[in-house]
Parts: sequence; C-alpha cells; structure tokens
Amino acid sequence: MSLVIMVIWDKLKTPPPEALKPIKGGRLKGMTDISPQWRYQALTEEFGPCGIGWRYEITKLWLEPDGSGLITAFATINFSFHDSDRGWSEPIPGIGGSMYVAKESSGPHTSDEAYKMAVTDALGVAVKMLGVASDVYMGNMDGSKYKNNTPHPKCRKCGKSDHVYKGKEENGGGWFCWKKKGGCGEKWVDEKAPLLTSNQQGNVEGWIAVWNTDKKKGADPKAWWEEKSKGIVSDCGKEGAESVLEKVKA
Repeated sequence: MSLVIMVIWDKLKTPPPEALKPIKGGRLKGMTDISPQWRYQALTEEFGPCGIGWRYEITKLWLEPDGSGLITAFATINFSFHDSDRGWSEPIPGIGGSMYVAKESSGPHTSDEAYKMAVTDALGVAVKMLGVASDVYMGNMDGSKYKNNTPHPKCRKCGKSDHVYKGKEENGGGWFCWKKKGGCGEKWVDEKAPLLTSNQQGNVEGWIAVWNTDKKKGADPKAWWEEKSKGIVSDCGKEGAESVLEKVKA
C-alpha cells in the first residue's frame, strides 16, 4: 500500500536541472529557485490540463504594511487535482506573498505583479504536499546539482541524460530513460554493463522481483541462486544474470 501512496510523490519530486536556478543574492542567497512553469508542466503531465486534471481557486488577496513603508501582498489559494477513480480531491491550501512596495536605493518601488507573484508562491506551497520538487526542499539538490554528487548518467541507448532517472530499489534499482518524459524507454542496472535486449532487461526485472518475494519468505541467498541460476542465465544472458546476482548478494 505504501508504494501506491508514494506513486505521485515519486513522479513529481525531482525537477530537471534546467528548472532550477541558484539564488545568488539577498536574504535567500544560497537557496534554489524553482521554475513555476516546470511545476505547471509536471502537474499537467501527471493529471492533465489545468481546469480538467487540476485546478486552483484564489480564496483571498490582501495587502499588509509593516509600518516602515514596506507593503507585502499576500494570497491564499485552494488546489485540487482529479483522480479517475475518486474524482476531485479535497482542496489543498496554500499561502504565498510578494513585496508590493519595497525600498530601493532610488526610493520606494511599487510592483504591479505583486499579487500574481503571491498567487504563484501560494500555488507552489500547496503542491509541495504532493511532493512537487521535494528533492529540493529536502536538501537532496543544491542549485542544479545533487548534493551527493551522483549525477544522472547518460542513457546507454540514446545518449541523452535529460530524462534519465534512478529506479527504485524494490524494482531492481538501476536507471531508466523515462519514455513518458521524452526518453527512449531504455532500462539498465550497471551503466558500464553491455546493453541487454528489451526482453533480457524485462527478464532481469522479473527475476529480481521473484528474489524479493522469496527473500521475504526466508529464502537462503546461496541455495536460491544455486537452484535458479541456470534458468536466470538462459533468460537474461550472462550480463543480466550478474545484475540479478548482485541483488541476491545485497
């Protein structure tokens, strides 16, 4: 059940590098700015077009002066998404703000986009609850780079890295070039290993799933491998069998 619950979160948690911009000045220096347009694209890819698969309602707009001449614009919104089985979700609230009157070296500056920016901020806050860009908020990414210095490799088949994502350990780990995001659909465990055919790769994943199931039942790794290895080599090839063995030894 937990895997099902996390499906949406896992799909939306990792923004591409081009959607991230390090903040180099001001109070937020050192933090990361996330492109609002990427959020909208990610929501549309997951749920469908705005107004059909997801929507938001502006519930309140207001200004708050601080007494020193500064004025902040605030907005609250309710975000909802549509599920084919359950219909529209309960509203997810969000609140955001932006400077309406700011002090600059040349004097007070009034922004005619303050409310728009406050609404954008509020929407970003609401969709955090679905996991949108959570890798950034959880500190796993710094600017456009992963903090653990593990960049996404290039796809072994198409040579691109824009749509390469790390697979879940329970599904065999490795990497995949996400076809839904514009990739070629290739999957692999070890980026240095020879290419497997699509059938062999599918068999590798299948055998790893069999091992994970038998492991939960108390299977002994050595005995399991001795019993299954011939069939695994036949189904997956030598390189694929080595990928399965790595998971059995882990």
